[in-house]
Order: sequence, then C-alpha cells, then structure tokens
Amino acid sequence: MNITFYKYQITNKETLEEKLFFKYGEIKEYCKIPRSTLYKIFNGAKPLDWCDKFEFKQVRIPREMNLI
Repeated sequence: MNITFYKYQITNKETLEEKLFFKYGEIKEYCKIPRSTLYKIFNGAKPLDWCDKFEFKQVRIPREMNLI
C-alpha cells in the first residue's frame, strides 16, 4: 500500500538551502510567513518583498507502508 504525504519545500534563494516541512508551525518558525500569505503564494499570487528571498512549493512524497 502506498501513502502519499504532502510536504512543503522551501528554498532560500540567497543560500540555496532547501528544507522540507510537514506542518505550517515549522514553516512559521523558519521564515515567519503568515499562513494566509503562504496560501496566496500557492494560489499564484506574487510574494511580498520580504518573503521574496524564499521559494515555496508543495511537493508530494510517496511512502510505502507494509501491512502485517
């Protein structure tokens, strides 16, 4: 059985560091972006100047789960 997990990939454009996050709380701690702004970016809005140094993506990562 395959289960797909949704994660958020955030790339710092200055350092080219990429990080994956499961929860919004982790994202907020990392880059201090409000949830509403994050959703607007995912819906195609242009990021604000202060968060323009980050690139935000939603990614799906499949994982295999073995049932006994």
